Parts: sequence; structure tokens; C-alpha cells
Amino acid sequence: MKTIRCKIEKVSPFNDAVYQVLLRPETAFDFQAGQYLCVVMGEKDKRPFSIASAPNAELIELHIGAAVSESYPMQVVERLKACALDGSTIDIEALAWRSPPAPRKPTPSPLNRRRHWFLLH
Repeated sequence: MKTIRCKIEKVSPFNDAVYQVLLRPETAFDFQAGQYLCVVMGEKDKRPFSIASAPNAELIELHIGAAVSESYPMQVVERLKACALDGSTIDIEALAWRSPPAPRKPTPSPLNRRRHWFLLH
């Protein structure tokens, strides 16, 4: 896992339960939309979120579902807001992206071969 320091560019609500977060990493890294990263809250407290931004984007965008009653994600939002206000940074850990395996070609069953033979002849 690669630790990357980020400046918080923006934390704003989409609605009552979802926040948009924009992070500017100090060092660029390759990622895919939907890949997970962890916001480091403490040495043993790393919270995973899915990356919403497009690959090769300059900023990392997160959409954090954090209703007031859900303290786990709201703690992250509150910390990010505080860092944005005082200009401090936060560390993230980028989980390695592995592309999904290539789809396997279906092997026609003998029954399907016979069915196709009858349809063609």
C-alpha cells in the first residue's frame, strides 16, 4: 500500500446524507474509478472509501455517505472539514488496483452444438 499526503480542496454536501470531497495528492498515482483508498484517521484507524473521479484526474473525488446518525463516516467528514479550514493535510493509503480477470469465452455444450446444427441445416 502506498501512503499519499493530500490537501483538502473541498468538502461540501450534495444533500443531507452525502458529501463531495476533493483531495489534491502531493504525488500523482494511477487509479481507476471505483478503486478504494483508505483515509488514515490514526495508526490503526484507516477508513475505506471508493474513488469517484475519472482515471488521470488531477483531483481525487470521494462521495461519502455520512448522515448525522452514522458516526463512522461523519467523523471522517468532520476531520476533512477541519483540515480544509486550517490548511493541514491528511494521509490516504491507495489500495493496489488489479484489473478484473478477462472474461472467459463460453464453451458450447454438445447440446448447443446439435441445436445450432439443426437450425443451420
